[in-house]
Parts: sequence; C-alpha cells; structure tokens
Amino acid sequence: MMNYETFKGIVENEFLGSMGPEFEGMKLEVIPVKKVNVTLDGMCVRDPSKPDQVAPTIYINDMYEHYKQTGDLMRIISETAETVKNCGERAEELREIVMSDSMKENVKDKIFFQLINKDQNKDLLSDCPYRTFEDLAIIYRILISKDKDGIASSVIHNNLAEKYGMSEADLFEAAVINTKQLLPTVVRPMEDVMRDIFASDGMPEDMIDLMLPDVPSDMQLYVISNSQGVDGAVNMLYEEELYKLSQEVHDNLVILPSSIHEVLALPIGDNNVEELADLVKDVNMSMVPVNERLSNQVYMYDCQKRTLKQVTDTPNKNLVNEVAEQNLIYNLKQSR
Repeated sequence: MMNYETFKGIVENEFLGSMGPEFEGMKLEVIPVKKVNVTLDGMCVRDPSKPDQVAPTIYINDMYEHYKQTGDLMRIISETAETVKNCGERAEELREIVMSDSMKENVKDKIFFQLINKDQNKDLLSDCPYRTFEDLAIIYRILISKDKDGIASSVIHNNLAEKYGMSEADLFEAAVINTKQLLPTVVRPMEDVMRDIFASDGMPEDMIDLMLPDVPSDMQLYVISNSQGVDGAVNMLYEEELYKLSQEVHDNLVILPSSIHEVLALPIGDNNVEELADLVKDVNMSMVPVNERLSNQVYMYDCQKRTLKQVTDTPNKNLVNEVAEQNLIYNLKQSR
C-alpha cells in the first residue's frame, strides 16, 4: 500500500481528468487548511476566469484514510469527483449566506461557542477571536442551519468578525446567550444513551434490560452535550448545569473530555484523577478522530465553591501523535 505522499501526488495528477469534459480548463489547487487540531491538505477545483468563485474543499487526508480501508484508488478519486460536482452550488450558497448583508444584520442571534484545545490549535487561533479556559480555547461559530441530521456552521475568523463589526467581547456576549438557545444543553445518564442505541439497532427491550442493569445515580456516568450532539463539549462551562447534576449525585464531579462534541461527568467518589487522565488519553488515541479530540486532561467541578478547574497536568498533552479512524468526506449526514 502506497504512503500518503505518493497517494497525494497521484491524486493531484489524476483528479482533474476524472471530472469530465465540463471541467476542462479548470485549475486544481492544493492548499493547507487549518482545522481543529490539525492542518490538512485541502483540494479545490476552480475556474481561473472566476477569481471570486467559491469551491468546495475536499481533504486529501480523508481520501487517504478511505484508501487505506479499501485499497481502491481510482474508485476513491471517481467518488470524490462526484462529491465536488454535487457540492459546488451548496458551497456558493453558504458563502452568500455568511457574507450577506442580512446575515450581518442578524448575526448576533446566530453566534455560538465551540470548545477546542488551546495548544494544539495555535495556528487556527492566530486567525480567530477567542478566549481561554484552562488548557482549552473558546472560539465562535455562526449557525447557518440545523435539522435532525446535524448542523451547518462556519468558524468566525478575524476577517469575518471585522466585517460584522464585532470585537471578541461582542462575540462572547452574544454567544453566551445564544449557545443554550440555539443548541440547548442536554445531560443524560450514559445508561439512557446506550439504551437508545441498542433500541435503534432493533434489540428487544428485555435483552436491553439484561445488558444494562440499573446503576445508582451516585455511580452513574453522565453525557453532557447539546440537542444536536455536535460541538456540545462547551456545555461543561455552563456552571448551573454542573451544579444541578452535582446535587443529584450528592458529590463533586469529575469531567472527562470525551470529544469536542460531548464530555462525560461522574461523581468523584474514590476515583483517581491521574488514572482517569490516562484513560482519557488512551480512548482519545484509539477511538476518537484527531479533529474531534479535546484534551487529555481531567477537570473537577466543586459543588461547594461552584467552580470548575483542571486537576491534572499529565505530560501526554499531544492530541495527534496517534491517529484513530477519520470521519470521511463521504459521510455528509452531519456538518461539523
């Protein structure tokens, strides 16, 4: 199986030829794109006669992950070409929405928080308004649309904040209100989450009961996210939700950063936070896609002081030294 650089070179040479005669004269651009935790090789097909054209970005890194699973290079190139053809109009539509005067007038109602790792995203943060919390950073996104399958949103970079005439303080003031209104906080016992998953797979109720015995609330693991299950980890910063949960379990809470989409909470009890941090790191590296990893550290909510703080400082801070399976470009059901 070829390595990534060889794969990338073949894609660059062969991709335009797979697009069909209607794309004759187009130009293929490969540029580095700053994403959460990583910089990816983005690929766009543009018309040189239209310098302001908006083209969908496809990531060669995702194509390579698919290639490692299937080994069928030409099929991947062909499928990706079809994706580019189908997404072109949508990309232009989203750009017009984000840059429109109507969006500028109403943007304050559409800004929400996203939580990412601070040190792992220095390049991204150099071009975005943000503020920090422990080893994390709060950035801002515009919600373009949402439905039962997911959301469409865009990161607010410095140039967009300038266009909207909003400082970081303005963005924060809007997002602190909007986030819970646009994407309401959801706190659920892990048992309920697993029960729904098993039921959706067609497992009989009596079998589910055998698989998931009752767990006392003071020993339960809880999932904290939002109504869409996308970019929901930031809900760990809404203190009133943590306070309610701590009162329910009659204990302080340990917060485990499962991904940028959700965190896990459990009563601190006799848990060793250093051991939990090792567990978080192991799960991150083996099960969570690189672009969804949040942190390898652990946090604690003190229900007496009503404060949340980082309680580990393990040396395993790097989020990208190992790679779990990536989300592929072909899964278009959720826009993240």
